Amino acid sequence: MYRLLRCIVVLTVAGLMVVAATVPAAAAQSTTRPFSGSLVGGAAQVPDAGCPFGVRTEVWGIGQVTHLGRTSMTASHCTQFLGAPETGVQTFVAANGDRLEMSYVLTSDPYVPVEGAVLTLHGQTVVTGGTGRFAQASGEFIVNSRAILHFTAPIELWLSWHGQEISY
Repeated sequence: MYRLLRCIVVLTVAGLMVVAATVPAAAAQSTTRPFSGSLVGGAAQVPDAGCPFGVRTEVWGIGQVTHLGRTSMTASHCTQFLGAPETGVQTFVAANGDRLEMSYVLTSDPYVPVEGAVLTLHGQTVVTGGTGRFAQASGEFIVNSRAILHFTAPIELWLSWHGQEISY
């Protein structure tokens, strides 16, 4: 009887060790999920001697994004004139404080630079990580945005992502 009880205990402990070893591996695997959302915000150009034309565009927005909930976003890139691609970094902050970090390349359709001009922008966004549940996040998105150009006030901006995927 003692031998049988000891055998049961040893097998139980061994089984628990196997389960404990596989749980972190399963938790570390990422799952691909749909990603969509939209933000409304603004952009302002500020002096920056580190940029080729001496101007940086600072972007901000608030909206609703899947897996993040109510979201705030900031982005920054050196301003390129004449429609050249602009490369920058972007951070989303989820409702619970988790961060999703991305880099992007943004181009605009041709426009005349006059007060009130409507800009149509398209970009490729690459997820570079984050914090919390997004620490190992990955994905690539197409972003579409529209902006209204202002010279004496922040640029009005609308951004959207639809039919995209994120893994975390």
